[in-house]
Amino acid sequence: MLPDEIISEILSPALNVSDERFAATERISPFATYSVSSSAYLLVCKAWLRVATPLLYRVVVLRSTSQANALEETLQDHPELGRFIKKLRVEGGYGPAMHTILQAAPNIQDLFVSLSIWSTDRTAGLRNGLALLNPRRVIIDDPSARDPPHNKQLDNLMQTLWACIRTWDNLKIFSMPYGFGSEEWRSVRARNFISSLEECASVHTIQLTGYFSKFHEFLRLLPDISSLEIVEFTDSTLRPAINRIPELKALAQFKPNLVFQPTPSTTKISIPTRPIASSFIPMSSVSEETRESIWSRIFFFALSIDEPCISTPVYSRRPCILRVSKLFYRIALPHLYHSLHLTPKNAVGVATQLQHHKDKDNDTQIRLGPYIHSIRSFHAPTVSLLAILSHAPNLRFLLVSEWGEEFQRGVESLPFPALHTLILPPYLRDPTSFLLFLKTGGGTLRRLLLPEDLDKDTPPILDLCPNLVQLEFRGEYDVSQTAVKNEHRALRSISAMRMPPKLTNLDVDKFPALKEIRLRHLEWPTTERELAKNNCVAIAESLAEMGVAVIGLSGRPWVTRVRRGRRVEGG
Repeated sequence: MLPDEIISEILSPALNVSDERFAATERISPFATYSVSSSAYLLVCKAWLRVATPLLYRVVVLRSTSQANALEETLQDHPELGRFIKKLRVEGGYGPAMHTILQAAPNIQDLFVSLSIWSTDRTAGLRNGLALLNPRRVIIDDPSARDPPHNKQLDNLMQTLWACIRTWDNLKIFSMPYGFGSEEWRSVRARNFISSLEECASVHTIQLTGYFSKFHEFLRLLPDISSLEIVEFTDSTLRPAINRIPELKALAQFKPNLVFQPTPSTTKISIPTRPIASSFIPMSSVSEETRESIWSRIFFFALSIDEPCISTPVYSRRPCILRVSKLFYRIALPHLYHSLHLTPKNAVGVATQLQHHKDKDNDTQIRLGPYIHSIRSFHAPTVSLLAILSHAPNLRFLLVSEWGEEFQRGVESLPFPALHTLILPPYLRDPTSFLLFLKTGGGTLRRLLLPEDLDKDTPPILDLCPNLVQLEFRGEYDVSQTAVKNEHRALRSISAMRMPPKLTNLDVDKFPALKEIRLRHLEWPTTERELAKNNCVAIAESLAEMGVAVIGLSGRPWVTRVRRGRRVEGG
């Protein structure tokens, strides 16, 4: 067994909340993330529970009423935990539970209070609890929206804050964000805070976070605070104006937000070289088979392109590598034709090469078609594209920017026994023209990207592609495409731009392998108010219970943190 001191050193980095994150006042809270709760470390073993509990409660962040209620219940059952709380960040009102929490946490030194309070919030508990504290640092976060909320709950909270600041004799550092914008409400609130700080005999530092769009008159009031020693600005644009006020200049310090910028290296690295003999052969000490295998692997990375990339690349396929030697020519040639990017300029030439390419030594025909595994056609002539496809029996990836009648007729007669990915054009003249191809070639597909203008009467694609693993929609997820007649055992992932209103109609029982639904434009709510208006969370919760994760723009699924009644809180 490790001693508690060693376990504490191990767990501290994982449970630590940096002061930069704790004090951040960005529009979206840095704690609006969707990951496993750090409290999971407490479940490892009894030793970790004993050591990690004080570390976990050292910094408490409350972002919802449900979280506040859960913490209240915990502190009522275990009041000793409240003494561990040193920093408290409150991003809302959160009801009567706040009074119990603040009453049980007498050792709070750093207090973060958000004024994003709406008329439906209840701030009485927070107001009553503030008088029980005597923090060393107070950070005020005020919404920077053009139309901030004005309501009785918010007004009462600000009145309580102004009154408490006058009595907090341990207050040393005060932070407020009223620099940006020219609205009168900003100056009024700043003047009220400064007026309260004038009666606080202990404050010595005021931090003005954010950027100043102009010089505000309330800045002239700061030197009137008798105990004040430092006024920190994170924006240096006001330096000339501040320098014209001697009293304020004597207090001002400029500490801009640090943005990491790598310093360009000025050190020149010289690599010693020596003349290479003309008879030198790389890797001459190994067998010819090993040498060619290594060169083949090098050319694989030098000449091939990842299949998931569907953007239009520049077709400069580095043919100069083939001109180095006969060995390079023989080894690199298959990799050169592995992934083809066809355009109107090169498609005709590629088709000609496939039909008439000969060995330079013995003038025999070389079949290049079997080397082709991937084709991306960006408006290549249909005749040339069909000619190339007819020489590619091992084709695995096909992207086409056009699918007309001529292409449809030509592709119907071509076998594609290895094709696993088909990327269809965004728009089709006939939205159902590709169905004939799927009826004969859909059995091998593993991934399919459908066009934007898919006909609503199109029969379910999955019935034509029994082995499809990944189905992608360019626009909104068309639920009718998953209304299959029989069970589809292969589908694991569905991708679309937005969540359809009828996603609840998805019959998950017909897709036993389905694990995820990816929605590229879905942003999870980051505040309790947004959560109350969001219908996607309830749908994601119901699908998660059936083993299907709904993944949004962030690349992560919704993670439930606290559940009380019918309300779900996540993050």
